[in-house]
Amino acid sequence: MADTNEAYLALITSEYSTKPLFNAYVVAFLNMISPAVDMYTSFNTIFNIDNAVGDQLDQIGELLNISRQLPVVDENIPSVLTDEYYRTVIKAKIMAAQWDGTREGLEEILSTLLPNANFDIIDSQDMNYQVALLDNSLDATSQALLFQGYILPKPAGIGCAYNIYEQELFGWDSNTAFIKGWDQAEWGTT
Repeated sequence: MADTNEAYLALITSEYSTKPLFNAYVVAFLNMISPAVDMYTSFNTIFNIDNAVGDQLDQIGELLNISRQLPVVDENIPSVLTDEYYRTVIKAKIMAAQWDGTREGLEEILSTLLPNANFDIIDSQDMNYQVALLDNSLDATSQALLFQGYILPKPAGIGCAYNIYEQELFGWDSNTAFIKGWDQAEWGTT
């Protein structure tokens, strides 16, 4: 219980972290609810998104204000999302809410939501960035969800472009999962 309280107290912003009355109130409130609910561990137990199906996913989506029917007209996005796509959209919304806005955080989100993809994030240094994905397994619905902004977070006021490649890109003097040399890559720009 004390560890859980410490985890919540660490989330208090610097504006209030030095206020003893506010901290005392938070500790008293946490002590009151902590025996009944350990939110850090019980959320994953009660609302395990990876194992949820059908109505279970709908209930989790309702808690997060996400519907299976997305308000977008795209021929590649079905009118009602399947469990697989709905699960991805729910996870994406949770991760976007927890994202710290850093490149490393975006890389973690990409690795989690698109585990088969190799990717590169290119910062244009002009309030724009590009995510170049190399993923042969990304189907049309996943691509549409990505392009419509349902999978990856986008910071306000920042431009973001996505490019999806089916084969490694050509690069001189480079041999990575994303960039290859002669006879192993295609010509393209990122």
